[in-house]
Amino acid sequence: MCKTLSKYKVSTLAGRLIMLMLTSLLLLSCAGLGTGQKLVPVSLQLTDTMQLPFRIEKCLLDQRSNTYYLMEENRPNLYLYRNGQQINKLGGLGTQKTNFQKLSDIALDSDGNLLALDVFAKVIKKFCPDGKWIADIDISGYGQPSRLCTLTETDLIIYDAAAKELSKFSTFDRKAMFSFGRFQVDDVAQITAVGDYIAVVSEDRGKTWLFNSMGQLLREVPAQVVVDRFQNLFVYQDGAVKAEQGEPILALGPHNVELKLFSGLTALLLVSDYSVKTILPAYQ
Repeated sequence: MCKTLSKYKVSTLAGRLIMLMLTSLLLLSCAGLGTGQKLVPVSLQLTDTMQLPFRIEKCLLDQRSNTYYLMEENRPNLYLYRNGQQINKLGGLGTQKTNFQKLSDIALDSDGNLLALDVFAKVIKKFCPDGKWIADIDISGYGQPSRLCTLTETDLIIYDAAAKELSKFSTFDRKAMFSFGRFQVDDVAQITAVGDYIAVVSEDRGKTWLFNSMGQLLREVPAQVVVDRFQNLFVYQDGAVKAEQGEPILALGPHNVELKLFSGLTALLLVSDYSVKTILPAYQ
């Protein structure tokens, strides 16, 4: 699609000028491909409700493979579901590659691989989308690493509950790049980060701290907030999911403080004890 125009010969000055303008336009269009164009949500639709036989602590969705990753509450178990069927189960206590001492959080990287954080072992286990173990990432430099999310292809955000601070961690260098949030956050339940936003939800889910990618606190929001791939902020509050800026609102019944909102990048996941509701925004 992005072809150069240098092979075409133009004899006149006017022709050369036109050709230069066309070349510039093509280069601009090429540079814009895959750069994360800003899209605005115009509606929200509840597309699916999945019932599970166990209590759910956290759920993630990789829409490329239509795989749901479900973390069981208070147990070291991870379940992989695809098209409504369980395709794999990871975890259990032990020292094998697929075991955990204490599973505390999960995330997805840019390739759709699953990252599972073991707070006792101080390691992040990396699995392929079907659940095959790939590697362990040592994070022994942290006191109590309890929450994580991906920020870029090589960088993570990790919350250390012992220090009560967040840090940007490089999986390439295997070290923390800088820390932030000390004396600002506490009892963190979940983190989502895309582009310029890092949303840190409190344990009681009645508050979210919004930071920028450099760790500067932007503001506090009195609700659960997650970020989608286009850097739109979505809020769950008073029984409804809504875009923080704009009109889309999806009312889901009476307010329930136990409901947990997660981001699937291009989907929203609302989790109760035994069910996951999938909400798809439409964009323009």
